[in-house]
Amino acid sequence: MDPFRARIPFHDPHFPLRTSHVAPLSAAFGYLHCHPEYEIAYIPEDHGSYMIQDAEIPIAPGDVFIVNANEIHQPIIPRADNGGALVTYFGA
Repeated sequence: MDPFRARIPFHDPHFPLRTSHVAPLSAAFGYLHCHPEYEIAYIPEDHGSYMIQDAEIPIAPGDVFIVNANEIHQPIIPRADNGGALVTYFGA
């Protein structure tokens, strides 16, 4: 599997909703990925960008992003000690 555009399988008994805190986030677009559920990502304290499909969108503290199921995406926060993102995944 190409790690640059990986598809992450979903096998969670708590589906259709799961939440996790992801930190720190990557400082480069090295792991664009997709998964079969929708995603809502909240950026609590950092600046950076969010790659969704072929668009790079600037992010700032307090931003919220909705990513469709199976869309290629990756949040990027350049600060090494960043606070990450609070991410919730849910089914259609």
